[in-house]
Amino acid sequence: MTGTPKTPGEPAVSRRAQPAHETAQTVGDPAPQPAGRDAGAPAGAEADAGGRPDLARVIDEVLDQSVAAFGADMAGVWTVEPGGHPLRLVAHRGLDPEFIAVTSRVARGMRTAGFRAIDRRETIVLEKPTRQGTTAEIRAAYRAARIRTVCIVPIVVRDESLGFLALYHRHERPWMREDLDLAEALASRVAGAMENARLHSNVAGLAARLDAIKVLASQLNHLDDVAQIGRAIVEQVRELYDSDSARVYTVDHESGMCEPIAFSGVFAGSADPDPALLRVPIGSGITGWVAKHDTPLRVRDSSHERRRRIVGVDTPQSMLFAPMSHWDTVLGVVVVSKDGVDRYSADDLTTLSIFAAFAGQALANAENVGRLRSQQAELERRLASQRMLLDVNETLLASRDPATVFERIADSLSTVVRYDNLTIYRLDRDRGVRVAVLARDRYAVEILADEQPLTVGLTGWAITHGASIVANEADLDPRAATVPGTPNEPESLVVVPLRAEGEVIGTLNVGRVGGRASWFE
Repeated sequence: MTGTPKTPGEPAVSRRAQPAHETAQTVGDPAPQPAGRDAGAPAGAEADAGGRPDLARVIDEVLDQSVAAFGADMAGVWTVEPGGHPLRLVAHRGLDPEFIAVTSRVARGMRTAGFRAIDRRETIVLEKPTRQGTTAEIRAAYRAARIRTVCIVPIVVRDESLGFLALYHRHERPWMREDLDLAEALASRVAGAMENARLHSNVAGLAARLDAIKVLASQLNHLDDVAQIGRAIVEQVRELYDSDSARVYTVDHESGMCEPIAFSGVFAGSADPDPALLRVPIGSGITGWVAKHDTPLRVRDSSHERRRRIVGVDTPQSMLFAPMSHWDTVLGVVVVSKDGVDRYSADDLTTLSIFAAFAGQALANAENVGRLRSQQAELERRLASQRMLLDVNETLLASRDPATVFERIADSLSTVVRYDNLTIYRLDRDRGVRVAVLARDRYAVEILADEQPLTVGLTGWAITHGASIVANEADLDPRAATVPGTPNEPESLVVVPLRAEGEVIGTLNVGRVGGRASWFE
């Protein structure tokens, strides 16, 4: 079957539909008549003018006009929706429940006349519907309904098929060219109403989202905690979008990771997923790709996306990704997902990108506030340390007993620097050894009894070079020496030379037992 034009009066089986290219662009403007419109179209077949179009009313009128004009025994308007069974019956005249149930079970990709009309944007006439052009189940439904002729007219807007108008006769009916012109004019009226409704919906939706973005911006202006910002973003995103999940990442360029900070919904079947499952390296997976390239992304079906990290999940899923950037640096990524194919539009991605821009500014502000607070805390700590040291000096000057001085040093230092062990060594240069004069350690007896050469170990290095040393993995340092009778366990060590008149006369050793958490800054 082809779309070859036929002479007037000749029965037609298939022909290209006239798309409603001239649908009004401005809210409230009337849509002009489609090209090739038959002058004999019934009254009211022109597109609605002014105000918000009533799509349901237009479809009802078109169905009534179709039944009247063509003497159809049954008629229906179907739209194409996302999902595996995309046909949705919007309205009908005379269709029985059994037939409706059959069409609701039609799966995407089946070789049916309806899908052929949609895919080709072409009017299809079935002269023997019980024997041609569709599936066995639908042919059986045609037989049960005693349908002898079917005309399926696609509803086309800007080369996009939104659905179709179907007309059914229980007797053989030849479809002439002028009949098809009229049927396509009626379908074009539905197409114009659908497009106007969609434009109204898009405009209203965009306005609502912009209002929501204003609310979010106001909220974010009062937040300076990254975790709170993440939760606020997730809550607002779930309100803005029909979604199964939403998550927010911060991007740590030093570690090279995208770190999840907020989540809502279901991920990999869990409402409380392990953060390790969400955590991704920059450049890895779709989230990592967006973080690396600072580019928003709309994924129609992630199950076919080559950049995804989670393999073995074949459920179709639509996703939106928007980077949160500030001064060309990606600070985070917002991700929204919904089960099904192509559930989000380009407008959805645009509004999420606007949303993410505000969020990026909020993250930058939070980082700056955090940095200032950290600097302030460090300055306050240093000031407190200096005051404490002044108090220590005053205490030391008031005492002439060395043992008392050493004890007060150890007591005062514990309020400034946390430590697990402390040793003060005095140098005996005549004998070439160092001697412990104070040891606060579980192995204090062994330390006080030990005398090491001046140049041995990390303490010897500090004495020889006259410089402080920080060894956060002292147990692995090749310069280290172990006191006899003590274990070689993970330890962080600070050794500070003690001077008098420019000469090193001893050392102050402070240690912490444990791994990275015990390291000295």
